[in-house]
Amino acid sequence: MSRVQLLRAGEVAALYGVDESTVHRWERTGRLRCARRDPGGGKYWLEAEIVEDLLADPAAAAVSAAAASVATLVDATRRPRRRAG
Repeated sequence: MSRVQLLRAGEVAALYGVDESTVHRWERTGRLRCARRDPGGGKYWLEAEIVEDLLADPAAAAVSAAAASVATLVDATRRPRRRAG
């Protein structure tokens, strides 16, 4: 029996390679499935639905790929931190 995985907005944003506010905007405009709410009022999404949507939306895959390449470039050009001492 598989366990249902729940994702918060930050985790969904990381999958798409966008900011958390973008996830909330996409939900409001209908680009992303509506979030469910926990008893405390926090939003969450089902991981299976998000992955399904991500695979079905070529534009989202392009955003995620572009974000990954930008992150790789930033990491490659980042200076190493100097050790205090």
